[in-house]
Amino acid sequence: MKTLFVYIVALGVASSSAFAEEPHDKVSSEISEGASSDREPASPSKPQRPPQRVLTEKDQRLLAYGPISKGRYIGGGITGSIVGFGIGHAIQGSGRYRDRGWIFTAGEGGSIAVMLAGVVNCMGSRRDADGTIRSGCDTGGVLFTTGALAFVGFRIWEIVDLWVAPPGVNRRYEQLMRMNERRVTFSIVPTLVAQKTPGLSLGVSF
Repeated sequence: MKTLFVYIVALGVASSSAFAEEPHDKVSSEISEGASSDREPASPSKPQRPPQRVLTEKDQRLLAYGPISKGRYIGGGITGSIVGFGIGHAIQGSGRYRDRGWIFTAGEGGSIAVMLAGVVNCMGSRRDADGTIRSGCDTGGVLFTTGALAFVGFRIWEIVDLWVAPPGVNRRYEQLMRMNERRVTFSIVPTLVAQKTPGLSLGVSF
């Protein structure tokens, strides 16, 4: 049971930290690739098309929802830290509940259900083959303890995620906006037209 508690907390902290750090490295690589492509000279005969960047469904949702404001960040963090059940993620918005908040609604709700099952089991009794009446708290105690540890683990994970992940979400939004900015460049290159007559051509790329 202690192993279950430690596993939930470790999983939550690791995933929240990765979510806050991963977008910066990923987009920095994409921007570096785009910058190196811009430095390559374009061939007069075969113009190079800029590489197309494909946005994930999660990135598309983030662009549609927008960044997390300071008010929603703090309000959702405080509410979620006190109440739990993914409510803080719903307040923060920007797709936070769809991405991760539902995990805490299901996880904490399920943990409480297991705890209640343990309590109900303890209230009952069973009769052995020899007629001895025994309390159901042997199994009920295990269920209650397991549910309680799982609930505490989910709460710690939720609180950490509420305060750690949103800055990474906003950084990702800013990077996506920079990626979507159109850049217009003009270039003049020498060309050979009919009968090998030299000339100049003006190119415009977006």
